[in-house]
Amino acid sequence: MILRICPCLSSCPKQVAVKLSCPRRPSRLAQCRQASLGRRPAQQHFRIHSSSQPDTTTSKPRPGYRESVGVCLVNRQGLVFAGRRPKSETPWQLPQGGIDQGESPADAAARELQEETGISQASIIGQADRWLDYDFPPGHRGWGNFPGQTQMWFLMLYHGDLSDINLNQHDPPEFDSFQWMELQALPSQVVPFKRAIYEELARQFTPIIERHWASPS
Repeated sequence: MILRICPCLSSCPKQVAVKLSCPRRPSRLAQCRQASLGRRPAQQHFRIHSSSQPDTTTSKPRPGYRESVGVCLVNRQGLVFAGRRPKSETPWQLPQGGIDQGESPADAAARELQEETGISQASIIGQADRWLDYDFPPGHRGWGNFPGQTQMWFLMLYHGDLSDINLNQHDPPEFDSFQWMELQALPSQVVPFKRAIYEELARQFTPIIERHWASPS
């Protein structure tokens, strides 16, 4: 089962719409608004920040691993944002990054998305049902002494357009270009040690994407 910000998302149109903002800036809290995918609007509003973000998973981060988050950002055509990492043989990757001290996973996901892509309008419509881990391969330049990363992944709907995307937000840039891909095609395009993570994301998030973007009968 996929755990979501709105527990009844599978049977109702509620979702959390968040105007993303970098928590390092003076405007720390995200400005919230309501959105729906062509359905009737939900009535309850949420503010994403550490003190009020609901705990939507009972699993815990893997001890000893770097705690981080990832974002599977889907557009209104049902395709996901994939960034190309410079000088990599298997360059494609979804936005991801570490959780700062005091951040909730949702806050960290909002910040990382904005820092790496410039995107500041998105809605959380899904969340992985547990923390997902991977090990750094031998000789890989990882983070400090961590053997790998433990990640919480979010599925977000993109509300903006191409003019919002700015890959130079991060210094140095994480990506030198991007394209919109089918989620199920991504596992074969990423580095081998992350492939199992992407296969699990495709397994968990594809049903949500298909449910929202299914053609009318």
